[in-house]
Amino acid sequence: MNIGFYCGALFPPSKRGGIQSYVLRLARALGASGEHHVHILTDSEPDGSWVPLPNVELDVVCPRWVPVLGRWLPGLGESWHISRAMHRIVHQHALDIIEFPNWEAPGLAYTWSNPVPSVTRLHTSFAETVKIDALPVGYAERFAMWAERTSARRSFALVTHTYAHRRRMAEEIGVPEAAIAVVPHGIEVPDELLTSSRGVASLPLRILYVGRLEHRKGTLDLLNALSFVVAKAPRFELTLIGRDRPHAPGGRTFRRYAEQELSPSVRKRVCFRGVVSDSDLDIAYRQCDLFVAPSRYESFGLIYLEAMRYGKPVVACAAGGVPEVVRHGETGLLVPPSQPMALSEAIVALLTDSSLRVTMGRNAHAWTRENFSIRVMAERTIAFYRDVLARRAVARGD
Repeated sequence: MNIGFYCGALFPPSKRGGIQSYVLRLARALGASGEHHVHILTDSEPDGSWVPLPNVELDVVCPRWVPVLGRWLPGLGESWHISRAMHRIVHQHALDIIEFPNWEAPGLAYTWSNPVPSVTRLHTSFAETVKIDALPVGYAERFAMWAERTSARRSFALVTHTYAHRRRMAEEIGVPEAAIAVVPHGIEVPDELLTSSRGVASLPLRILYVGRLEHRKGTLDLLNALSFVVAKAPRFELTLIGRDRPHAPGGRTFRRYAEQELSPSVRKRVCFRGVVSDSDLDIAYRQCDLFVAPSRYESFGLIYLEAMRYGKPVVACAAGGVPEVVRHGETGLLVPPSQPMALSEAIVALLTDSSLRVTMGRNAHAWTRENFSIRVMAERTIAFYRDVLARRAVARGD
């Protein structure tokens, strides 16, 4: 099968988020099978970090920004340029099916013609972030939300990664839940779990947070929980990895908030590393003892798989699709969103019980390997694509 994806912001790697990680992992798995060819249309030239993948090709489009359109109809001009480039790739490489993300509606213009069936994968939507972050809504924001809904409705097929997010997106888009397929994300998982000797009383235990530092990710909840944690389990160090945004009170970054608001006893245990390389991020996951990311909403949460595959217990919030990824009481602990006290209690429970950390870590590795491997994701995706192509053939009377 010849498969096309549009995925912006692939380069530099520091710009990548969950959407980019998903596309690259799926492309790698599909190409490695030897049965499929993948063409990724992106908006930036590959840099020195790019390592060619078997049966995966990159095509670059540079969407031109039209000032008037960009001000009043954000993304429309870019979508038109992306559509033209995707049409070229469809014919040049005889693509069978293409997939767009819903975020910023890059496939909007393409869906007005659909020479081959388009699939829209429903990640966290702009409307969701506006609601969670309580952002002001003007004309441009309303258009952006309209564009995402319209692009999804006009796609030949819709897919997302958890049943909870499917319910939310069906309501937002105005389609039946059954119209949205569910294909969970996947990740590379080591076959064997390397045990760690950490947990000795003389060592500070390492807590890791990964993700943008922003309102939706619950970064402030985590920082505010630390004053409760340090009173009951003082031997820890917290590392935060990700781009720091001015979402803390007073329009401050979270680093500045921590410097100005946290007590010295807490502040000395917190390290802000910013954006790091993929290799450094992988090392951080392997070396941590506990992963904490109290997002107020995640449609899925790849970061939890990234930690659990290395046998790390997780503390997260029971929000969105997270309970389908993290099994409460088995692979980690789930707490209500926006509850720093409950968050601190879960962190303390795992910091003070090495047996619980080890047990949950082993469960996390096994759960991830059995249900969220990259191989399983690729197989489920191809089965979904084949169903889409069969429905397209029926619709056309082929």
